[in-house]
Amino acid sequence: MVEPEVVMIVWADAQEMEPGWTSIDDIVLELPTMRTVGWLIGQTDNVYAIAQDVDLAESNVHTYSLIPKGWVVSIHRLAII
Repeated sequence: MVEPEVVMIVWADAQEMEPGWTSIDDIVLELPTMRTVGWLIGQTDNVYAIAQDVDLAESNVHTYSLIPKGWVVSIHRLAII
C-alpha cells in the first residue's frame, strides 16, 4: 500500500440549519463551510474518502468519511514534519 497523503478538505455542508418549523423569510440560503483533516485513502469521480485513523502496517482504517467532490471548495495537501 502506498502511504496516503494528509489533506485538509474545505467543503460546503448540506445540512438543515434549524430544527422544527421555520418561517420561509427566516431561511438563510448559505451552506456552512466545513474543514476535514485526514488521510486521503481513495477517491472516485464523485467522492473523496478521508480516514481519521490509519494502520498502514495492516492496511486498515478505523473511521472514514466520504465527501462529495461537488461540495469541495479546496484541498490543501499537508506536510508531516
